[in-house]
Amino acid sequence: MTAIESNARLKSAFDGLLRSTGTAAFVLLMMAVVAFLSETEAIAVLLGFGGGVLATTVVALVESRLRP
Repeated sequence: MTAIESNARLKSAFDGLLRSTGTAAFVLLMMAVVAFLSETEAIAVLLGFGGGVLATTVVALVESRLRP
């Protein structure tokens, strides 16, 4: 067992850092993709991305309310 796995607070912080890094990388990738698209394509991609974020938020809220 590593030092991170044995310390709950450290593990939680490390997991949060990994999630944040993944999210930031995804957003930067989306920005890079949009930069090379035409205006109409860029709007469609951004609307799709926004819809995905909204759907993910709704699912997370519903699941959090269903837990006892």
